[in-house]
Amino acid sequence: IIKNNIIDDTVGGGAQIRNSGKNVTAAYNLYPDGTPNNYGIADTQPVGGNPRFSDAAYGDFSLQPDSAAIDKGVAIASVLYDVIGTARPQQHGYDIGAYEYRGEKGDSPAADPEAPNAPRNLVVCP
Repeated sequence: IIKNNIIDDTVGGGAQIRNSGKNVTAAYNLYPDGTPNNYGIADTQPVGGNPRFSDAAYGDFSLQPDSAAIDKGVAIASVLYDVIGTARPQQHGYDIGAYEYRGEKGDSPAADPEAPNAPRNLVVCP
């Protein structure tokens, strides 16, 4: 079973899923061009759209707020957390891909945990 994956061709050569002769099924996978390019496997619930990775060129496949993958996946009982330990789901549904987006769709990404705290009890004098 192949579910909740982003099948992207960011490096060229054609992204595809091939059947090795086993009983393979696919559903809820995101294809940027909207069309599964699979050999011998039918994706019963394909999702189309731009995954909007944060910075794929540098290996950051986390999702931006306008990603087509947000809330488009399906629950998988054995997958309770994403690759960095964020609980699934965070909003209205499971996200497709390795990362679960932590903010509300349309909001800015979650705050940087290493950012300095805002000053407290600050008084500005004229």
